[in-house]
Amino acid sequence: MRRRQRTQVIIDHGSQAAITWGQRLAQDYSVETIVAPRLGLLMIKQRETAKQTLFYSGEILMTECKLRYQNWVGLGLVKGDQAELAHALAMIDLAYQAGWPQVTELDAWLAELAKEQERYLNDLSQRYAKTKVDFSTMNQ
Repeated sequence: MRRRQRTQVIIDHGSQAAITWGQRLAQDYSVETIVAPRLGLLMIKQRETAKQTLFYSGEILMTECKLRYQNWVGLGLVKGDQAELAHALAMIDLAYQAGWPQVTELDAWLAELAKEQERYLNDLSQRYAKTKVDFSTMNQ
C-alpha cells in the first residue's frame, strides 16, 4: 500500500488505533524529532479551467510532524489541530521507510481498515442509489 493510501485509510477509519500504534512504535525505537507536531497553514491550489491558470482558493489549518531514525525520515500531515495523530502518522511512515519488523502487523491492520473503508463506501453508494431519480418513470 502506498503512503498516500495508507494515510487516507488511517485518517478516515483508524485514527485512534493509529495513535496507539504510534505510541507502541515510540516505545520500541528511539527516534529523533526533527519537527515536533505544530500547526501551520496550507495553501489550496486549484486550476481555473478556461485559461488553465493556477490560483490559490484559500488555506487550510494542518498539523505536521517530522521524525528521524538513522537515515530515514517519517512525515505526518493531518488536517486540523491533531498533534497526536500527526505524530502517530510520522511514526508509522518511519516504520515503513526504515523497514521495521512491525510493518507486517501494520500491513494486516491496514488491510482490515481498507476493507472497512470499502464496506463504508459501498453502503454509502447504496444509500445514494436509493434516492436517485429514475426519469423514465416520471413520464408515466
